[in-house]
Amino acid sequence: MVVPEIPVTRSIVAAALTGPTAATMLAVLVSVATPAGLALLLPAVAGLGPWIWGLLNRSWRFTATSDNHLLGITFGFSERRRQTVPLDRIHAAQISQPLLWRMLDWWKVDVDIAGYGEPGKGGATTAVLPVGPLDQALALAAHLGPVDRGEVDALMRPDGVPDGAGSTGGVRVYRSPASARWVSPLDRTRQGVILVGGDGDASTDRALVCHRGRWRRSVSVIDPVHVQELSHRRGPLRRMLGLSTVRFDLVPGPVRMVGRDLPAEEAVELLTRLRQRALPTGRSR
Repeated sequence: MVVPEIPVTRSIVAAALTGPTAATMLAVLVSVATPAGLALLLPAVAGLGPWIWGLLNRSWRFTATSDNHLLGITFGFSERRRQTVPLDRIHAAQISQPLLWRMLDWWKVDVDIAGYGEPGKGGATTAVLPVGPLDQALALAAHLGPVDRGEVDALMRPDGVPDGAGSTGGVRVYRSPASARWVSPLDRTRQGVILVGGDGDASTDRALVCHRGRWRRSVSVIDPVHVQELSHRRGPLRRMLGLSTVRFDLVPGPVRMVGRDLPAEEAVELLTRLRQRALPTGRSR
């Protein structure tokens, strides 16, 4: 059992502490306080109600088991659903925390699954931990991803790139420099990219980790072999500041990965190294 059954009370509280739920409650308060309140309430309920219900339904008595390279997921309130995912089809994992969950230190883990497309397609879920404590989220990321638990604890804490992490041994670290404060004043110290696994040949790199976000913290991990495309972006302002952004395109899903506002020369180095990564048979660089 990689995720024991999530308590019902946790699912209810987690659904209540989300932005859409807060917006719906605000609409209810406004509807009571103003003459035109009903006109504001109906669109809010019609638009956000199904989303909130879906969020609650996908975490209701959620469990996950792992056996024979398969991840088995069970969840649902109105209808119990069972979903089986081959572990080798899980390309990327992301640990994130909505702002209002911070007071309870709850986190969620989403994954990109090859062939699934966007979240919610066909009633399937891409959340392998809808809500849980950080230790549980980190343990699940280690189970599903290309890094072991020790590396997860050292490099994937969601509060930003570890201060002690440097480009030594099998780890290469790319951080936003001080000049990035002009374009990323809040996120600069939280965002960065870590490559794990190779000193020399880029084909030995086995994990790409991206940190980002101060208000909505997240950390994502993927085996570089699963990165679909790479792009290098540098607008006029960032060019003046000596900054560049490297974007990593993945299979369709909830995980987003980007190396934002890196020193221009380090962004080129990262891009060049990843272009030399090992690729699945049948794909060219």
